[in-house]
Amino acid sequence: MSDLFAEQTLKASGLDYTILRNPPYLEVINSFSGDALKFGSVRVPKGSGKVSAASLDDLAAANVAVLTENGHENKSYTLSGSEGSSFEDIAAALSEISEINIPYEAISETEYIDTMVANGLPVHMTDFLLGWMRAINTGEFSETSGDLERLIGRKPMSYKEFFKIKSPFSKVED
Repeated sequence: MSDLFAEQTLKASGLDYTILRNPPYLEVINSFSGDALKFGSVRVPKGSGKVSAASLDDLAAANVAVLTENGHENKSYTLSGSEGSSFEDIAAALSEISEINIPYEAISETEYIDTMVANGLPVHMTDFLLGWMRAINTGEFSETSGDLERLIGRKPMSYKEFFKIKSPFSKVED
């Protein structure tokens, strides 16, 4: 979700700039989809969009590249993960990783908000998350620009890799 006014103002100012547009973070996908461990499913408002989320580690590496290398003046980058995933894809990946059936469950926006509030989120936070869900469901974060990969010099961590390594669904090896 870009702030077009801020970008236009910055570009018109005559100052050197570099704009980094961040995607949703892999670390908070669970916030968008409800707690799949608790509910046994990925519960989100219905939509067909995909999200090209990225890890905070990869985004930090891109920021380091922009701040320490030349050639980024007056450029804009749309940072994204290397692949888009629907919430149905995410439920399938979590099922595979955990070896527990975690289905995708499309719910109404009202049910989404009510569930989040019942689980302790303040209403203003649920409204914020619902805005992101609407953007994801309409494909606003589906672009895979390649900017993140070019900046960090490698493929960003995929959502499946992230879930295998850093999620509560990860299997701990003995």
